[in-house]
Amino acid sequence: MVSCTSWRCETVFLKSITKNNVTRLYFYESYYKDGKAKQRLVEPIGRLDVLKKTYDDPVAHFKRVAEERSEEKKESKTISISIDVDAVLEIGEDDLKNAGYGVIKELYLELELDKFWRWKTRGRSFKYSAETIFRLLAISRVLFPGSKKETYENRGIYFEKIDGFSLDDVYSALDLIDENQESLQKWIYQRSE
Repeated sequence: MVSCTSWRCETVFLKSITKNNVTRLYFYESYYKDGKAKQRLVEPIGRLDVLKKTYDDPVAHFKRVAEERSEEKKESKTISISIDVDAVLEIGEDDLKNAGYGVIKELYLELELDKFWRWKTRGRSFKYSAETIFRLLAISRVLFPGSKKETYENRGIYFEKIDGFSLDDVYSALDLIDENQESLQKWIYQRSE
């Protein structure tokens, strides 16, 4: 499954590399930049012999995971908007939606911050998506600086639906963000060079 925009096309795939008679599995991403096909490591999975103890067929399992991730990428980049051109705006009605966040979100994705949070939360169970909360906080800080509570309450101003968590989850995620602050800064610096 492939996800494309006019200047970037990406897909996640499974890659096995054997070195010194040990086979390891990795998630790689293929993409096009400046008209050239490129690949980059997304995430190491582990040794094939160790994974066989957990999965009957680890290669088939992680190929499915790669396909799901590619599909998620595609869905996260697709949005449909329908506008009733005959609708009348009532006095006092506020249907303002901000589409300008799309530019900042694109920078967010270029810095691969979504991958950073998937990497940092892998193997940990949260009832919310730390990446979604961080994305809301980062984008809102640029566009509409305010308190965490105000940011949470105004999350509906974007065309993209940003939900699946509570205000308490936002406050809880701050501990995770603080815990990973230094590695986040290094990640951003490396990708912004």
